[in-house]
Amino acid sequence: MTKLTVIEAARAGYAGRSTIYRKLEARELNSETDENGTVVIDPAELARVFGEPAARIGTSRETSRNRSETERLRAENALLRAENEDLRLHRDRLMTLLEQAALPAPAPSAGRALRGLLGRRSGTRDLR
Repeated sequence: MTKLTVIEAARAGYAGRSTIYRKLEARELNSETDENGTVVIDPAELARVFGEPAARIGTSRETSRNRSETERLRAENALLRAENEDLRLHRDRLMTLLEQAALPAPAPSAGRALRGLLGRRSGTRDLR
C-alpha cells in the first residue's frame, strides 16, 4: 500500500495534522522519509496508533456536509425556541384575559329587576 504524508493521513481521517506531528515527535508513530525528503507514514502504522479511519469518522466531504447540516439544525432550533417563547407569552396573556372574564359579575342593584332568562326564572320581570 502507498505510504501517506502527514497531510494525506489527516485528510484520510486518521487524526488531525498536529496530533500526527505530536505522535511523530514523541516517537509513538514510526515514519520514513521518501526520496524528496518528505515524511511518509505507512497506513498500517497509522491504524496501529489511531485506529482505522473508516471506523472513526466519515470522509471529509461527509464531515463537511454534517457540519453544515448541524449548523442548519442549530439555526432552526433557535428559531423554534424563539417561536415557542412567543407562544408561551401569548398563552399567558390569553389566560390572564380569561381569568379576568371569569370573575363573578357584580350583583344587580336592588332597584332593578332582572332581565331575560334570569328574570323569568326568578319570577321577576322588567315590565318596560
